[in-house]
Amino acid sequence: MRDRPQGWPVPPAAQPAKQLAAAHATFVGVIAASTALQRPLGLTTATRLLGLRVAPALCGLAAVGGASVAAVRAASAVADRAAGDDAAAWRRRRARCAEPGLCAAGAALFAAGGGRFWAVSPSCLTSLGAFARPARGSLPATLEYASKSERGAIQALGRRFGCHSCGKWARTSFVADHMPPLSEVRVANRALWRRLLRRPVAQRFYPQCTSCSALQSVAAGAASAGRALPAAQRAVLHAPALRAPATYAGVALVATLLAAEAGSRAAALALQTADDAGAAAARLSRRVLGRLESDN
Repeated sequence: MRDRPQGWPVPPAAQPAKQLAAAHATFVGVIAASTALQRPLGLTTATRLLGLRVAPALCGLAAVGGASVAAVRAASAVADRAAGDDAAAWRRRRARCAEPGLCAAGAALFAAGGGRFWAVSPSCLTSLGAFARPARGSLPATLEYASKSERGAIQALGRRFGCHSCGKWARTSFVADHMPPLSEVRVANRALWRRLLRRPVAQRFYPQCTSCSALQSVAAGAASAGRALPAAQRAVLHAPALRAPATYAGVALVATLLAAEAGSRAAALALQTADDAGAAAARLSRRVLGRLESDN
């Protein structure tokens, strides 16, 4: 077994703190840029195909993969500046990197940190936001507004998990946001089959900051009046949550590369596995695209 994957752009061990800082800033920046670019296109956390978040998940996966490659490139740039006479040799070595492997490794680390690819998209104001946690970060709800005790519980959930739309958790208060919205649920519950089977739409309370709640009211009012709002006004942007482990996937990737360079067989094996998975995914993609082109 090889000690480390051949062709991986393992940064030299010079100035590791600066390399990790550059990797983190770049990873977060690319993810934030992807979120911003999706909003004008109307792609949000509510975009679904056959009831599934296919488009947001694919866009999120592509963003995380691209951010992972960019993070390694940023760390490599720091290493280049510190390498001196070795910089040219390092650049030649870096040119042989397996980018599909970097994408696979970054995506795996992102998912292992609790990241959800669909949550990279902007948060729809009338649907679950990117920071919604149904199991741990919400409360059962009815058609009634939240009680005093429920409002208190929502404040605690908001401070722990943040606004389900924008992720803000400090210097704000939270409202108990019905999801799905009351206006939609009341319409859905009028369906004959729901009344016959006594199966009303299940709702939950999620913490939402006052700013997002105000924007949601505007969007709901426009929908009730039959006015179509631009896509940019139906969703809110959000930055990667710095408290979430998934945000540090770029740091973890570069740290793993540095460990492999230092001789860690466990790190080398993990990278080799990601390299093989990335290569297999790239081959499959080429085959699928080739088949589609031949059919046309």
